[in-house]
Amino acid sequence: DSDESDASALKCIYGKPAGSVFTTNAYAVVSHHNQNPEFYDEIKIELPIHLHQKHHLLFTFYHVSCEINTKGTTKKQDTVETPVGFAWVPLLKDG
Repeated sequence: DSDESDASALKCIYGKPAGSVFTTNAYAVVSHHNQNPEFYDEIKIELPIHLHQKHHLLFTFYHVSCEINTKGTTKKQDTVETPVGFAWVPLLKDG
């Protein structure tokens, strides 16, 4: 219910069939190195009954590394998911 940087996300996104009913995030996939991605995943959200100016959807875009360490070293592996961008959409405007 807040857009502050330390606020928690609402559990209003329907989860996968084997998981909990509601969750705070969902993922969509895209083909590896696709220059013009098309997203086919559907994400269902149960919006709060009383919306206000601070409700929004936050999208985080990740680069997912497909590199596999084949050198056999025990060196710490780099992070698989690296955030590369963010976007948000307000749910209520001039409310």
